[in-house]
Amino acid sequence: MIRRLFTILKVVLFIPLPTEAMHPVGTDTIPVSMRIMAGASGSVTEAVNWNGSAYGSTAFQGYADMIRQGKQTKWNIQQTVHLELGFTRYRDSLWQKHADQFRFQLLWNRSGSSGRHSWNVSGRTQLLNSYHYYFDYTIAATQKKWTGTFLNPAELETGYGFCFPVKNCGTINLAIATIRLRHVPVLEEAISDNGAFKTRRGKISLDYGCGVQLLFLRTVGDHIDWYFTGRMFLNGAGTDNFNSDLLNRITVKIWKFFQIRLESRAVYEPVFSHKMQFRNELLAGVFIDFKEQANTIGRSP
Repeated sequence: MIRRLFTILKVVLFIPLPTEAMHPVGTDTIPVSMRIMAGASGSVTEAVNWNGSAYGSTAFQGYADMIRQGKQTKWNIQQTVHLELGFTRYRDSLWQKHADQFRFQLLWNRSGSSGRHSWNVSGRTQLLNSYHYYFDYTIAATQKKWTGTFLNPAELETGYGFCFPVKNCGTINLAIATIRLRHVPVLEEAISDNGAFKTRRGKISLDYGCGVQLLFLRTVGDHIDWYFTGRMFLNGAGTDNFNSDLLNRITVKIWKFFQIRLESRAVYEPVFSHKMQFRNELLAGVFIDFKEQANTIGRSP
């Protein structure tokens, strides 16, 4: 598993880009090459209520975001990678995974007679196995049921469209012609069972539709960062033909590495549920923000 992940990271992170004359999309005044934001957090909770009932939990989570931009001949190139992994353990229970995602996106765009044309390739999957835990009263023991693994579920999209730069802030990419390849696990709970090909534990389907990719990164002063990234895909009318994954993060820097972070994430995935999934966090801890140059993407004047 580690070797496969390392190979993917080498392919995504080290696609050659020139080191000179590198500019963020939509501006020629702020040189940028790369920015990495990473952090780890943990919590231990112990509580006893008024009638003596005890509660305890332990949680750990880590994340890393990489944004790399440059200009090669007439093409502006943007690369983004997101890694996230987290676990929670309740007292007298098992460690359960509550966050697991690997996501990347490559975006090329250039000016043309009808606007700024773009090509994009993006993908997402998880890193480790996932299980659903339940108590089986017939044998009086906790059981687990497999629900996913590396590359299952997984998505790979490629599309052509138009890119709309937001000066000193980010980009909005509208891929009006997008082909999506999906591999999803076959579960009893799955709502849709349509698939072009079957695998040992899943099904593969090919869709055609419209995709949207969003990226905003802005620094206000010396202490506040705003980071927003997301994707959406639409290939028809109805609740089964749309999915989205949106992440919004506001970071307040207290000292050099100590930060307060407010993060919200909203996911809609009709393969598993027609209900929107939410996660909101308020964290204080030690985080890393690496900038290859002093002036960075999204810095306000």
